[in-house]
Amino acid sequence: MGTTFTAIANNMVKPGGRIALILPTAAMTGGSYDASKQQAYSWQRLRNLLCDHYDQIVVVSIAQPRKKDSAFSADSDFADCMVIARRIANDEKPGSQAHFVNLKAAPATKLEAQETARAIKSAITNTVNECNEICIGDKEIGFVSCETVHSNRKWTTIRISESTLLKRARNLAEGQLNLPQRAKAIEIPVTRMGNLAKAGPISRDIDGPNRGPFTKRVECNSSDEYPMLWNPRSDG
Repeated sequence: MGTTFTAIANNMVKPGGRIALILPTAAMTGGSYDASKQQAYSWQRLRNLLCDHYDQIVVVSIAQPRKKDSAFSADSDFADCMVIARRIANDEKPGSQAHFVNLKAAPATKLEAQETARAIKSAITNTVNECNEICIGDKEIGFVSCETVHSNRKWTTIRISESTLLKRARNLAEGQLNLPQRAKAIEIPVTRMGNLAKAGPISRDIDGPNRGPFTKRVECNSSDEYPMLWNPRSDG
């Protein structure tokens, strides 16, 4: 239904006008693109629509463990996000960047929602190609990240509670592991799993015994400098 709502909004809004939609978080991370057929499916078409016909894109999500607590809609039992964007005119170029706002919790009152909106607007104005905290007074309520968005790509900077996690992940994708108590990054070769192996008939069966090539350890050493969380438990 989210793709239908977006298509209707796109047909109704005039150039220079804005759309504001509440969509499942799957709208940012779901869908796919088949390079062999050069065809986009499901939610990927929605993101391509935003990339091709809109600028000033803002995506707001809530970083809570329970999906219901990450919803803007009062009657939703799943995590959703708010998407705001301006439709460009025919002679304008589409925007190549989007601001991803990650809130620690949903505003509890209308007054808090108004102040949150003001804080978000101020943070977005001061954020270009970086992360910036969103604060109400001395209280940090989240952060905003400005990123380049591309067609046929997923938008994954949603429901993140700490900006440091985002920075660590970006560095790791570039082959650098930044540990909290080390001044210099550790160089780690990184490649896609597809370059090493192909998924079998049931790709989810990756752990033993006798179910796949990988073995997951149940626990980690409490003295580890940067422990890894295995099988995190979530009530959502």
